Amino acid sequence: MDRLASPPFIVEMAFNPQGGIVSIDPAQTVLSLAGQEYRPTRMIMPSDFSPLTSFGGYNYQGLNLCYMSHNFRWEEKLQPLQSIQIPAGEKACIWLSFDLAPPPPETEYSVSIGGVEIAGKPIQIHSIRFIKGIAYYNDSIP
Repeated sequence: MDRLASPPFIVEMAFNPQGGIVSIDPAQTVLSLAGQEYRPTRMIMPSDFSPLTSFGGYNYQGLNLCYMSHNFRWEEKLQPLQSIQIPAGEKACIWLSFDLAPPPPETEYSVSIGGVEIAGKPIQIHSIRFIKGIAYYNDSIP
């Protein structure tokens, strides 16, 4: 039986600023899906990263970068979009809510993150394309 998911579609973003305060305007994030563009309508405020895991003597973050407790009720935490600041050296996650159903796993889409500044200077973040599969990629900007 093919069941469609219901809205919202939640996108998780993690930030770990090193060179100054990061300012984020979530309203400038754009989700491109099936030839249409969507902007987030609500958000869940910053939370902590998941604890580091040790494997073979090395610490790593794992696939679940952002911490969300098993009994977390995201419906109760959604609030209007607002700009946030994350101090250098701190890590924070935010969740953006889009008023559309989550796409099936085989659906390609992209997210463009705009409205990000480091130490008061705007930065350009390349659009992130999501496709079905498994990939690991770490990067820093700039």
